[in-house]
Amino acid sequence: MKRSRVVFGSALFLTGFVFVFDSLTVTGFSVVSRVFFENNFLYSIGGFGLMMVGIAVVGSGLEKRVLGKGLDVNVHFVRHGEKDNEGLLTHEGANQGRKYGENLKGDVVKGYFSPISRVVETVYEAVRASGGKRMKMRERGAYLADVDEFSDEFNEAFKKDPKGVLNQWYRDGCEKYDAETVTSEEVASRFAHVLNNYIKMSGKLKEGSSVDLVNGTHEAFPETLLHEVMIRRNKEGKKVRGFDKIEDIGGTLGYAEGMEFKIHRNNEGVVDVGLEFRGKKYDVDMERLGELVGKYREGRKKD
Repeated sequence: MKRSRVVFGSALFLTGFVFVFDSLTVTGFSVVSRVFFENNFLYSIGGFGLMMVGIAVVGSGLEKRVLGKGLDVNVHFVRHGEKDNEGLLTHEGANQGRKYGENLKGDVVKGYFSPISRVVETVYEAVRASGGKRMKMRERGAYLADVDEFSDEFNEAFKKDPKGVLNQWYRDGCEKYDAETVTSEEVASRFAHVLNNYIKMSGKLKEGSSVDLVNGTHEAFPETLLHEVMIRRNKEGKKVRGFDKIEDIGGTLGYAEGMEFKIHRNNEGVVDVGLEFRGKKYDVDMERLGELVGKYREGRKKD
């Protein structure tokens, strides 16, 4: 519609310009005016009128786009699909990625992933299976914990008692499990930084946008963010932040399972962030999210 206004308005302007130019007898080109009009002045005024109308029509077609209002951005943190004994994505894992992508409803879908092949392939299958316009995928490993950030002692203990070690790691928060192991709060701050960037980005998108951002990751890592910002009700019905044990939220992410942070901007541009996880909706502690982003920035300065 806006493009047709620009074309129509431009045609009116050019027609009016021809009329005005033709009315100037000193140029020797006043052919139309001599044949059809006796009064060059009226002919010239008519031309100016067409030019003004043309400018107005073009202007209406060039209205400034409304940004950061009436839109939705859905941020998915998704674990990779099923892997084999060598850590590679299986055929079933690829199918799991496709099934996840089939549920994406955004008009635009973009994928981000860690450099591990099973994560790359899972995100690729999900984005390809979606119905939205597929954008170029990007590697993004900065917010992920690396295996080198966990000590041999931690890894050995994890093999013997996965839930027990993870729960201790989550509860310790900013306290180190040992000197070589990254803290769960630091990992959470990386995810918080990414989510916060998406929130800021949503303010630059055009009105009516519907976007799905699929971030491929690994088991136990995005759960650190849930531990820090998820607002849920405990067994007594009281609102609490995070969880005491990973079992409280049904365990860690399964293969090709995700959590979805829903960023919504209303028609006034006011932003709201919610969380959908395992079929339930949760509030997000935005104050704590901001604190984590601050900790991430402080850590980057030290580096």
